[in-house]
Amino acid sequence: MLKSRQKKQLATENQALRDYCDQVTEDLSFWPPVPRWCESASKSCKIAPVDVPVFICGESGVGKEVVARMIHLRSKRRNQAFVKVNCAALPGELLESELFGFEQGAFTGAVRSKPGKFEMANKGTIFLDEIAEMSTHLQAKLLHVLQDHQYSRLGGRHLVETDVRVRPQQT
Repeated sequence: MLKSRQKKQLATENQALRDYCDQVTEDLSFWPPVPRWCESASKSCKIAPVDVPVFICGESGVGKEVVARMIHLRSKRRNQAFVKVNCAALPGELLESELFGFEQGAFTGAVRSKPGKFEMANKGTIFLDEIAEMSTHLQAKLLHVLQDHQYSRLGGRHLVETDVRVRPQQT
């Protein structure tokens, strides 16, 4: 009886928190009263429910990640992971293993398999910061992931299915 009551109470609290989060994300008063921001907020609200990749561009420091997070919070994926990857911070070879993971023995030092950011973001959103810094080889591989919703880990022999919403960003 006690567990049943606790479970019901937790479910009620959970729903109240979800409703509160929805209310907070509905309130766009935190956006500066600048026409470009208002336009950006409006577009973000419209695109959030549509399950497609979103390309966000703008100068450094204008709030592209804020826009990406807002879209994520307003989408059907809001209860899943939001994974951010800074593509400029890692060299190409490391970035590829970071995004797609690797299997044990794929390269020297790969003593065990490791999931990539796409696996971590499965069912959620992945935000690729500074995507223009990626090598063309890696951009091509990313394009195939966007088209086919699958990839293989470095050194992998089988395909990994992925269901993520991608938000690439470029300055």
